[in-house]
Amino acid sequence: MSNFGGMLGVHKLAARTNTLLYEVTGRLGFSATVSICNQNNYDVKIRLAVVSGNLTGFVSSDHNLEYDTVVRANGGIERTDIKIKKDQSLIGYSDSSNVTMTVWA
Repeated sequence: MSNFGGMLGVHKLAARTNTLLYEVTGRLGFSATVSICNQNNYDVKIRLAVVSGNLTGFVSSDHNLEYDTVVRANGGIERTDIKIKKDQSLIGYSDSSNVTMTVWA
C-alpha cells in the first residue's frame, strides 16, 4: 500500500451516467475515501463501484459498494477505507445532476 495522500479528483456527475472517478495505474494500490455531496434541494440516489479495468468495463450490481443509496437534499455521505488495487477503477453514478464525488487517498 502506498503512503501517498491527498485529493485525487473531484467529479461533478452527469445524471444517469457512469463516471470514472479514479483509475489505479502504476501503483500497487491504496485505501481510498469518496465524499459524495448532493447540491440539490431534493434527495438523489447514488451508486459507487470498484471494477476491474476502467469505465469501458461492464459495471454490474455485483461491483457496487453503494447501490441506489439515498443522499438527502443538500447533504452528503462519505465512504471510507475502500481498498482499490492496480488495474481497478472507482465508478460513480447519480440519478440526478448537481452531485459531486471527491476521491481522497
